[in-house]
Amino acid sequence: MEKVEVSIAFQFTTTMPRLLKVERERAVGMLEAGWSLTRIARHFNVAVSTVHRLRQRIAETGVTDDRPRLGAPRVTTPDQDRH
Repeated sequence: MEKVEVSIAFQFTTTMPRLLKVERERAVGMLEAGWSLTRIARHFNVAVSTVHRLRQRIAETGVTDDRPRLGAPRVTTPDQDRH
């Protein structure tokens, strides 16, 4: 019997969870308390770059608000999208 190698490539598209406003504010408190970017990112299960950008945004604007996004606002709720 002949051995056959099969290679299957999978491409996963993953998105990191977004931080809610209250979580962003908690992360800022953690930064002020001396937590590392890595530790905060692990705590919230987000990329270190997310915490880094949050720190930059706080330094530049002083607020934790989401940045404005392009496109029309949602018309349906996530619950309506499931049906």
